[in-house]
Amino acid sequence: MKTLKPIYLALALLLLFPGAASAHDDLTWADRLESARKLYYSGSYYAAEKAFDALLPVEETGKELRASEVEAYKVLCAIALDRKNVDGLVKVFSDKYPNAPELSMIKYALASNYFERGLYAEAADIFAGVEEKNLYRDWRTEYRFKRAFSEMTRGNRKEAAPLFKSVAEGKKSKFTYPALYYLGYVYYLDKPFAEAYDLFVKSEGDSRFKMMSDYYALESKFMLGDHYYVSSNGDAVYKEVTSDLKPNVARMLSEANFAMGETTLAQRYMDTFEASGTTMTRNDNFYSALLAYNLNSFTRALEYFGRVTSGDRDSLCQSALYHEANCYLNTGNKIAAMKDFKEASELKYDSVITEDALFNYAKLCFDVNSDISQFGKYQERYPESARNDVINNYMAMAFVGEKDYSSAVEMLRKIAKPDAEVSSNLQKAAFLRAMELVESGAYRSAVPLFELSVANGKENPVLSNLAKFWDAECLFRDGKYKEAININKSLIGDPLFKKSAEYPMALFNQGYCCFKDGDYATALQSFKDYLGCADVQYEKDALIRLADCHFMSNAYGDAASAYKTVCDRYPGSDDLYPNLQAAISYGLAGNDATKLSILKDAVANHVNAPLYPNALYELGLAYVQAGKDRDAAECFQTLQNPSPENAFFAKSTLALAMISTNAGRYEKALGYYKKLLSAAPDSPEAPDALVGLENVYGILNRPAEYLAYLDENGLSSLKSDEEREKMLFNSAEQLYRSGQYANAMNALQSYVAAYPEGANSVTAEYYLAETLRRTGRKEAACDMYRKVIEAGGKYKAASLGSYGQLSYDLGHYSRAATAFSALSTIATMDDVRCGAFSGLMRSQYKARKYDSAVSAADSVLTYTFAAQEVLREAKFLKAKSLASQGDREGALELYDALAKDCSDAYGAEAAYLRIVDAYNSADHSAVEERVYAFSDAKSPQVYWLAKSFLVLGDSFYDRGDLEQAKATWNSVAEFYQSDGEDDIVPAAKARIAKLEMNK
Repeated sequence: MKTLKPIYLALALLLLFPGAASAHDDLTWADRLESARKLYYSGSYYAAEKAFDALLPVEETGKELRASEVEAYKVLCAIALDRKNVDGLVKVFSDKYPNAPELSMIKYALASNYFERGLYAEAADIFAGVEEKNLYRDWRTEYRFKRAFSEMTRGNRKEAAPLFKSVAEGKKSKFTYPALYYLGYVYYLDKPFAEAYDLFVKSEGDSRFKMMSDYYALESKFMLGDHYYVSSNGDAVYKEVTSDLKPNVARMLSEANFAMGETTLAQRYMDTFEASGTTMTRNDNFYSALLAYNLNSFTRALEYFGRVTSGDRDSLCQSALYHEANCYLNTGNKIAAMKDFKEASELKYDSVITEDALFNYAKLCFDVNSDISQFGKYQERYPESARNDVINNYMAMAFVGEKDYSSAVEMLRKIAKPDAEVSSNLQKAAFLRAMELVESGAYRSAVPLFELSVANGKENPVLSNLAKFWDAECLFRDGKYKEAININKSLIGDPLFKKSAEYPMALFNQGYCCFKDGDYATALQSFKDYLGCADVQYEKDALIRLADCHFMSNAYGDAASAYKTVCDRYPGSDDLYPNLQAAISYGLAGNDATKLSILKDAVANHVNAPLYPNALYELGLAYVQAGKDRDAAECFQTLQNPSPENAFFAKSTLALAMISTNAGRYEKALGYYKKLLSAAPDSPEAPDALVGLENVYGILNRPAEYLAYLDENGLSSLKSDEEREKMLFNSAEQLYRSGQYANAMNALQSYVAAYPEGANSVTAEYYLAETLRRTGRKEAACDMYRKVIEAGGKYKAASLGSYGQLSYDLGHYSRAATAFSALSTIATMDDVRCGAFSGLMRSQYKARKYDSAVSAADSVLTYTFAAQEVLREAKFLKAKSLASQGDREGALELYDALAKDCSDAYGAEAAYLRIVDAYNSADHSAVEERVYAFSDAKSPQVYWLAKSFLVLGDSFYDRGDLEQAKATWNSVAEFYQSDGEDDIVPAAKARIAKLEMNK
């Protein structure tokens, strides 16, 4: 067919231009053209080129088409002979004959030339300009393949794929298998791996492509996730492929087996991959690390992860940091794990890892440093996270384990969706925290916690009733009697509560509440019900209060009998209250003889009783009433000591004066009156003494002497309101200064009530605050200190100090910090300022305001004159605060300094915390070294030494030395002794039990 086309062209030219040449000349030229063509197609390009040269120039009119053909063949010969500047020849021809049909053949030849030289990009550009229709039909398959290959090679797979496909699906040729293979390769690169696999399987029919087809078929299946296929066929492919591909096959086999759960086999193939000498990429190192991690070879995993994390901070690094942190956790190095989790949480490539890393970092900060701030940051960043409830519950349970019930309650109350278990835990934690407050005297603060416990007590009605019981007790202590009565009433009527050990006490408490509330009838019945219970603890008290109910109800006969019952049942008691009350009741009931008898017995047999002066005074009055003035005077004379502690001096002196007056011994009477006015001028009896003095002088008709006495003693005018105020205050102050706090409290309260704006009101309030503090009424004392602080003046500083300390004792750390901070700014003496900063430091630490605690500790440390205990406490709390803020290095520096002297609690705990830090860093040799050094120091702080040995046992356990771990824990459990209950022995036994269980 190649020889026919030019002939047809020549015939066409003759028909179009019949006069262009003679027939003889035309055939001669055509023969020469055909001969030249034959030379070209036979590969004799040089001869052909000469033959075509001889055909030119074509000058006859009508032979232009033949001229283009001849020139075309000349260019083709030049291309075949690889002449210089063939691109220029092609361009000249193209410019001269832009529409010549031979132009496509020339471009094809030029493109093929580039193709054969491996210049595929240049070839592709030229192939793109070829019009396939102008090529010989049997050239077209080769053209498509070469063009497809060229496009593929320069990355234009979109153009290559349909060309390869047309060759692969067309008539079978020598290009069929190559087209199948390379089309599969294009699909492989573009990731339709299923189509790629099918093509690779088909191309295996050509031995030239079998190895690579098998390889890429395997890789396509690998990319499709067909791990079974890879695992089943990979070994055969591994044996077949060349050495440069074997590492890749081994890598695929490793990952396929890993995905199928055959981790050990996966590791074996990965070892083969590494042994090949292939340079390990970061991805390879990451994968090797994952294999080791899943085989629990954490030390090996750390080596590989380290190769990844030492590089760029990209998504792979984030994942490596996260897994590396988990490796550190599994090797016991919490410190390194914290660092990695923190860094992983700061990278944003994988949001799941970012969040989980932050969660784990926060958890470790809490576990290692007791730092809750990182949990707060997590919750702030992820406010809708379901983990927030988990976090709060986790912290709560940790706080419960540390017996920090206040913090546990705080965390449990933050749980948005509490379940039954959370409610149960909150009930218990709130109850335990409330009981702590009760023990510290913070009754008012305990009430809402008991109420919270009750509100969460659906699952545990027994504990709920116990919380109600103590709630009522606290309300009673706070003077809220009606509220307490209502709670006690509901408890007493509860069938379940009636079976409890607290039921009798609820009756007893109800009696007290009703008595205080003025409901004596109900109080009486409650005390009777209490006394009707078996084995009552407060029988005497209940009997007395029962008698009091009769007395307050004016049933003096019943009261007298009830008091007498107490006296008879407890004859040796030095508590003379029932004796006195019995005597008074008999007197009010008209039975003076029995009254006198009871008082005489009390005075004769209870000389050392606290109420002996009261009984003696009452006996004196009874003698007066019975007309036995001599006996009465003897009683009153016994009370003539004018000391501040003697509350009956003024009363007894006035009584002696009156007895003397009635007996006509006026001079003696004058002496008693003057003695009273001189020794107790501010007493309540002084006005009566002044009246009695005037009467006696009147009887003696010596008014001038009376007036002179008044002038001499400044008593000539009536007392002004200011003087009466001063007199009342002085009396109260005298009681306070003498330590009679019960009497002082009443006197001071009376003064403050009568003169709230008086000249001495602030002083009285300060005395009252001090009195309340000394008598254990801490909350009421705080109320009074606040008034003094608000008023200002000379007692402000002292009140701030006491208020701060009481608030601290009551668990109100923020209030305490405010008070100590204010004191530090107004105090003028260094020791007071140092004490204020110490209080501020403690309060801020307890309130978890660690920045402020560190600042306050630094202030304390500036007072170098302070006691060593104060300075060491400051260093210790500063270290703890720094640790809680994540400043491990700063904390350790202070712990190291403190631990040099572990004889006190600060040094001992510092030594322990250094041991814990070494344990958390998985530095087991340091743990062992530090524990033995602590032991050799012979510290008396056995608690911290025992805790250190528990950690040493943990260290042995982590290293797999189970026998040594057990021996260490056993020694603690057997030989540790403490003054009270603590967590050491239970912790040791729990560890031993866990070890035995896991054997």
